[in-house]
Amino acid sequence: AVAALIILGQAHRINLRALLRWITMKQQSFEGGFVGRSNKLVDGCYSFWQGACIVLINSILMKESE
Repeated sequence: AVAALIILGQAHRINLRALLRWITMKQQSFEGGFVGRSNKLVDGCYSFWQGACIVLINSILMKESE
């Protein structure tokens, strides 16, 4: 969804603060990866997609600072 909004030029619709909070809450301290649902183990797929979302958020913030 984040990538789609960026591609469509609608990144301003993303609540970055809430998204960052959600992503950081999904990262597990012991394993270091991300989970998709509460009380589940770290999953490589979720780690890929949620980790990539952090890069997309960074690109939005970099554009805003220009």
